[in-house]
Amino acid sequence: MSALVELTKTKKRSKQPPTEAQLQAKRDKAAERKRNQRAREKAREHAFVPGQPCSITIKLTADESAYLGKAMKLRALWSTSNYDMQEYLSTLILLDGQKLDKQIAEIPPCKNCGAVFPDNCNRAFYGESDCNLSSLAKGLKLL
Repeated sequence: MSALVELTKTKKRSKQPPTEAQLQAKRDKAAERKRNQRAREKAREHAFVPGQPCSITIKLTADESAYLGKAMKLRALWSTSNYDMQEYLSTLILLDGQKLDKQIAEIPPCKNCGAVFPDNCNRAFYGESDCNLSSLAKGLKLL
């Protein structure tokens, strides 16, 4: 029982004012939070907008990186230097875009709604055999 009495009798510590180092650490944390907030806002401002120039960061697995290095070298055999990553990826995107445009141009109007792809019936006939969205969806995938 005496231990409980002693605990209740202990003086409350008087709160001491923060030291200059503690105040500086608090200011530094607040400044870091503000920098992070500004960076997030800037990233949102520079988000991907189709048709506008952009900069992206991509993460590749070891296998993807190896294939990319091999392809950049072998695709440029006729040249005195390999493709750089920017040139290679830009070329792939442009070639895929041209292929997609050609595929879309060959799609006939939908037999159900009469819309010309990519216009559609907002999936009203999706799943039916005559619907362009149903029959062509897999053909337009990358894989």
